[in-house]
Amino acid sequence: MISSLHRPTLAKVDLSAISENIEQVVSHIPKQVKTFAVVKANAYGHGAVEVAKHVSKQVD
Repeated sequence: MISSLHRPTLAKVDLSAISENIEQVVSHIPKQVKTFAVVKANAYGHGAVEVAKHVSKQVD
């Protein structure tokens, strides 16, 4: 009999990878175009506040 269908799971959020992704997107946008970031659904449980603070430095 299976006592649980869930397995232990670990998710690591790499803020530098997120920054790199934003840099890649922004590099394709004209400088006069303002940008913003959307952190959705508490960053899917991975820390909306930390992610939002981090990306806010890279967007207008």
